[in-house]
Amino acid sequence: MKIPTSSKHLATLAALLLGGLGVAFTTTAAHAATSVTHHNITWTFDKDYKTGTFINGDPWVLGPVKIVSITNDLNDKNFEVADGVNGSMINPKVTPGHKTELDHGFDYRINGYIEELNAALPNGKPVAKDNPLELKPNQSLISAVSWLWRGRDDREPGCPPVDNGVTIIATPTLRTAAVLTCFDKAPPDGSFRPPYTGDDKTIKFNVKDIKFDRLHKFDPVPSICDGPAGEPGPVSIHTLERATERVWKDFVPGWRSGSLKPGMNMNIYGREISATAQQAMLALHLDWDKFPTKPKKDTLAINMAQIGIDLAGNADNGTEWPADGGIGLGRYPIILFAGLLLDDEHMKGAGKWETRFHDRDVTFYVTEKDVERTNSPIWLQRVDIRSINLMPYKKELIGMPEWGIRHAGEPERSNAGWNTAYRDTNAATIPGFALVFMMMDARPLFCNEAYFDYADRLRSSGEALFNPWHNRPYPFPNEMWNTYRSKYPSTYDKKWDDQAVIDYITRPKFSMQAGSPFGKGDNTFPAGDPVRMNFGFPVDTTVLTTETVTVTLKNETIPVKKIVTEGKTADHFLIEFADGLLKPGETYTVSVSKDATADWRCPIGLPLMSNGATFRIR
Repeated sequence: MKIPTSSKHLATLAALLLGGLGVAFTTTAAHAATSVTHHNITWTFDKDYKTGTFINGDPWVLGPVKIVSITNDLNDKNFEVADGVNGSMINPKVTPGHKTELDHGFDYRINGYIEELNAALPNGKPVAKDNPLELKPNQSLISAVSWLWRGRDDREPGCPPVDNGVTIIATPTLRTAAVLTCFDKAPPDGSFRPPYTGDDKTIKFNVKDIKFDRLHKFDPVPSICDGPAGEPGPVSIHTLERATERVWKDFVPGWRSGSLKPGMNMNIYGREISATAQQAMLALHLDWDKFPTKPKKDTLAINMAQIGIDLAGNADNGTEWPADGGIGLGRYPIILFAGLLLDDEHMKGAGKWETRFHDRDVTFYVTEKDVERTNSPIWLQRVDIRSINLMPYKKELIGMPEWGIRHAGEPERSNAGWNTAYRDTNAATIPGFALVFMMMDARPLFCNEAYFDYADRLRSSGEALFNPWHNRPYPFPNEMWNTYRSKYPSTYDKKWDDQAVIDYITRPKFSMQAGSPFGKGDNTFPAGDPVRMNFGFPVDTTVLTTETVTVTLKNETIPVKKIVTEGKTADHFLIEFADGLLKPGETYTVSVSKDATADWRCPIGLPLMSNGATFRIR
């Protein structure tokens, strides 16, 4: 396990064996140091301070301490590091009243940057001997390394594309991040790091708390191995260790936060975050003595527990991961898993928190109210229209385990159509997590029984209905399901596999957004219906009027009767025409006046993408 390094001293290592489990853990004794280096980042002090590491390798220091430089070994020396990049924050948290905002101090090029939040710029100037950063006890300093570029084709080696037509900055913009925590007395050996968010730095967990007896020792399946990390073929447990060893900086919520997630530490999207997490969880339920090298589970278990501790701390300090597409996937199961691993009542009770969690809030059993709602005259103005087919619920579907994009908070967006936007994204993750909690006899903790029945529905009749794309289940969780699901009882009613149900949910009653989710697709609407269009992100409703929206057919302008938007934003909107004006079989083009949108830009740099969208009348 990596430890902080010092220019003057070497750390001593001590092995800690847990009562009879035969699992070896490593911790470091406290030592004096003028600097600490961890995960490519070095914090240099004005003098010697006592330092050490937590059980996961993250450093701590006894303070108050004065930091005179924050450097890294990643940035290319040929690129200038401007003030406002490679930022740091102390005890970050979601800004009160701005739970969907990006308020941060890590990189001025990312929307939401506030210089006063950048701890690497005390007094508005870079950290230096004559301008030190004072880190006080009970403070966590999280420092980041940014990608550097001078233009689209002038980037650091390995830097993601810049101004690629979708974003105007590299995504992710941050390369890595690491945490330095300050105390007034040394934490006990074997301690987990407290969450980097918020002001509470109480040491609550120790490696001795890990309940390894809650983890099974099932025979490994062929899709996992103990080979070197990163090699092609079966996923390696060492790849999973590497993917979970660095801090998951995930306190800023929402789909706009991708640029703030450091690429070396974590994935930026919920589907991939979920894939890493559930593969790690499932791997911990295997018998590692049956791998050729007989590795120990300690590193991966520690990493997953630390990520759960951090995510719970983020939630305690205002972060939410609400149901919406796929961006918020995975955090809720990680918190529950860490709670089970550490036997912590707070984390095990996450299902009852007021925090909005994607995974808990998207599955449900169809009710009479859902039937009534989706068959009402105004449903098409409220449903999520980014779907290839929209199907209202009918009474024959009452009781069916189902998925809805924001069902807990906005049930009117749900629909029975199988090709509903993001259904397949979620389907790639749900069965794997469901199996984990079945294995741990923890279905009740999830606080949503429909999640497990929907997982069975996906794997019983639903899997074959998805197109073979990147939303297919990952091989290892897929094989674990096929091998071990039958060991646990099911409450799923097979009647939902009937061909009549499948025929209904796959038959497009309302067809739209058959192409790009940003309105570039070929959309088909019944004659006489309003035309439903999608920007893919919020737009001020003042942008959309009968004067700024133009519909043409072969260069002929078609009069628009009415533009209908919903709420304060218009990410989806309806265009109404006079009866009989639109002709079946013709293709129409929609555009929005550039004058109306010239000063408006999406927070992550997306241009207005509905210009040039087309639709057909059938």
